[in-house]
Amino acid sequence: MLNVKAIREDFPGLKGGRIYLDSAATSLTPEPVLSKMLEYYREYRANVGRGIYKSTQLATNAFDAARKEISHFINAKPSEMIMVRNTSEGANLYPSGKGRS
Repeated sequence: MLNVKAIREDFPGLKGGRIYLDSAATSLTPEPVLSKMLEYYREYRANVGRGIYKSTQLATNAFDAARKEISHFINAKPSEMIMVRNTSEGANLYPSGKGRS
């Protein structure tokens, strides 16, 4: 069973009982994600998969680990998923089928 109180604690914007209903436009970012983002920006900001130097290797390893963990969570193979910035980008990448045979 989900512990809603514990989950809410990961979102600084929900302190004080605030309820947020605008996730379709902009979702809140949980504290563990913010921490990992700051780690990336401070310690190894580099392009993923585009170099052989230490920072890019660290960034690539972190990216691949996230892909593996997410795919396990959704019961998929890492090769079956793509990582996009947001829902709109993902929807735009998905073929609509119009004009296709």
